[in-house]
Amino acid sequence: MQGVAPLEWYERYGKRIEDTRLPQGQANRDAYAQTVGEDGFVLLDVLDASEVPEGVRELASVTALRYTWQRHYERTPGASSGELGRVRFKENRDLPRAAEGIESPYDVDARYRHKHGTSWTG
Repeated sequence: MQGVAPLEWYERYGKRIEDTRLPQGQANRDAYAQTVGEDGFVLLDVLDASEVPEGVRELASVTALRYTWQRHYERTPGASSGELGRVRFKENRDLPRAAEGIESPYDVDARYRHKHGTSWTG
């Protein structure tokens, strides 16, 4: 990872997301989501490279990342074969059913539930 991850990633992702604050304002949050999506695709592209051992690609954390990005982001094809496409954070209406998603990268079996006015993830 040290050979792949830019210095900014350590600043951006050095703490768990729940230990930080999201940017203020919708435009700043959208920009942050865009940056996170692009960073995730860079990492997934590196993991898909042929020189990466098969066992690394099959790690549970990599599988969770791949599934989460498939659920929350999409990448349009690039104009040419070597060009990467544009990354888009999916809107809520574009997401698959909640039962099909990963609610927590720390527990991939956790699900969001709501019953009688109480909501929880677990």
